[in-house]
Amino acid sequence: MNTSASNRYASIDLDVLGQAVADLEETLNGLHQWLPGLERDFAYFGVDTASLNRLGAAKRELDSVVPDLRERHRRAEILLVHQSNYRLHGEDGVVHFTGDLIDGNGHVSHQIHDQTSRPPGEVNQWWTGLGDDEKNYLTEYHPYLLGRLDGVPVSFRDQANRAVLAHEIERLRHELSRLINPPGLDTPLYFDGRPVPPTDPMAHLPRLQEASRLGQRLPGLLAIQERLERTDPPAYLIDFSTQGLGRTVISIGNPDEADNVGTYVPGTGSQLDERINTDIRRADIMFDDAHDAAKSSSTAVIMWLGYNAPQDVILDVQNPSHTAWSPSRAESAAPNLRRFQETLRVTHIEGNSHNTLLGHSYGTTVIGHAAKEGDIHVDNLVFIASPGVGVNHVSDLGVDAGHVFATTAHGDPILFTPDRILGTQPSSNRFGLHTIDGTIGPTYFRSNPGGHSSYWDNGNKARNNFAYIITGQYGFVR
Repeated sequence: MNTSASNRYASIDLDVLGQAVADLEETLNGLHQWLPGLERDFAYFGVDTASLNRLGAAKRELDSVVPDLRERHRRAEILLVHQSNYRLHGEDGVVHFTGDLIDGNGHVSHQIHDQTSRPPGEVNQWWTGLGDDEKNYLTEYHPYLLGRLDGVPVSFRDQANRAVLAHEIERLRHELSRLINPPGLDTPLYFDGRPVPPTDPMAHLPRLQEASRLGQRLPGLLAIQERLERTDPPAYLIDFSTQGLGRTVISIGNPDEADNVGTYVPGTGSQLDERINTDIRRADIMFDDAHDAAKSSSTAVIMWLGYNAPQDVILDVQNPSHTAWSPSRAESAAPNLRRFQETLRVTHIEGNSHNTLLGHSYGTTVIGHAAKEGDIHVDNLVFIASPGVGVNHVSDLGVDAGHVFATTAHGDPILFTPDRILGTQPSSNRFGLHTIDGTIGPTYFRSNPGGHSSYWDNGNKARNNFAYIITGQYGFVR
């Protein structure tokens, strides 16, 4: 691990440093153990204490230095592991740092680890105080941390997450090759650290199951990459992870610069596989429609899959929280969605944008649970084909009722969802819903008859209404 500043060059051997710290700790423990007894003996026999005083001074200095050295060694180990795990070191296997690596909390490589638990506003203040070299350094060498850090401007998160995406595509292809290519007849296959004899077909089942999982995941990553490569309009990868069912937050247009920002939350069945194409395409559609509806203002539309969505509508008695019949996934997702909406306010360049949260199906349940806590940083809520939003009346949401909108198509089977499952449906009169011509909200707008996924079809009235709400042209909503 090397560090250079100006014309200086230095290197750290972590093993040697670790052993040196251990030796110093052993010396310090000895001083703590023997020095009090020596002080009593010296005083009792009247021996000159000059040498003893020097030992005491050494002990006091070690009391200060050893914990600091141990902490610096620990931080250096963390940094090296982080860089090595994601292959971010040089071809020589050396991790290069600008400035002084062991500069304690003063080095940005250490500072970024402390930001993950801080509010977006504090993170943004920290980021704003960094120099350009430090920002570029973190973007290049810490993309996995920077890419998911709320409070960092979208343009930098996008750069970091593109690097993460490219690395994950490479990693998944490598893993798939290893899992799919059969070993030689005399070569044992290692799966999860255990040798698997090639003559035992059932022993290969875990390998094939893992290959199947990765084979489903890779098309989703390639779909994101393909959309990012298209530049008209540009897309920004705000958040990304392959952990669990996957996490993807992608924006059409830059929300930090847009006058209007819509955040679309997909529902049941969404995850990081080939189905991500549908959710990205819906964001593109809403962006184009909003642009056509308000050419004089700028708009960004975000597809926010920042949670593990339920994957089935069939009730699983053994794992009820895994299905769309349970509010647990929405409850878990709500704090992340609230934090993300706060982030959009914090990183916006000039003033506040006009922000709208739109959810489809179970995505509306996520939005409802996020909004009912109050003080959510949005101007409008839009519930599309909602099975329930975690409350029984519009007044229980933290948004003015006149800015809560809803639609459910005739023919959508979601209408048959019982209220006792996820709360009263916004399409029900019991929710306090009035038509668009009513004097109080929420406002129920029209969509064409159709199925559960028809709202983005060509010619559907719902698309015009999405555009008018996102751009703040409420008088045109019908």
